[in-house]
Amino acid sequence: MVYVYFIGYSLSACFSDAIMRKLKMSKGRIMIIILTLLTMLVILISFLIVGVASAGAAFIIIFGDVLVAIGFIMYLIHYISKKRKEK
Repeated sequence: MVYVYFIGYSLSACFSDAIMRKLKMSKGRIMIIILTLLTMLVILISFLIVGVASAGAAFIIIFGDVLVAIGFIMYLIHYISKKRKEK
């Protein structure tokens, strides 16, 4: 387990070192780029969550009466079948 972690760490260190050499950037610039990308990721994820929640609320508002009607019809079918079984 520790050996696998060490291999993964050494590979990621090797890749980041190769990227820094390829881009000829200092570690500070790479950290700023990574921080900017992570900040953008967090902002986009928050927009996604708000969008999904808004779409779900709009779905419930628009189709809420249909869902209640379906539930009522299912209850009626259950009630009628229960009455028939008693007879």
